[in-house]
Amino acid sequence: YELLFFDINTDALAKSKQNPHATSLKDIEWATNSCVLSWGTKEVWDTDMDGSDVNAVDIFQNKLVVTGDDHGHVCLFRYPVLESTNKQKRFDGHSAHVTNVRFTPDGKRVISCGGGDKAVVQWRVVTK
Repeated sequence: YELLFFDINTDALAKSKQNPHATSLKDIEWATNSCVLSWGTKEVWDTDMDGSDVNAVDIFQNKLVVTGDDHGHVCLFRYPVLESTNKQKRFDGHSAHVTNVRFTPDGKRVISCGGGDKAVVQWRVVTK
């Protein structure tokens, strides 16, 4: 494994030696998966959606998926979402499109941001 370090102030590759212990860092979770188009989220779209309706995705510990879409919906799924029959919980709290969704670090809440309504909504996650 190769780790490259960048200086965010200069946007340049930092002048440092290669980390000899890079393989020990391969299993560290660096960031959550928030890619709208991924294998584990391939069926988050309703049948009447064209694929561009989902604006934001976040995955919590490979257990839950939350999405925000153009219709103001925040949807919660079990991960992975590989079939269109995967049950979802859909919540309405925004009057316009949802621009972003994120789980809190402990996974107990979701924060969603609205576009047209400029609302920030905090949702409590309850799993059964």
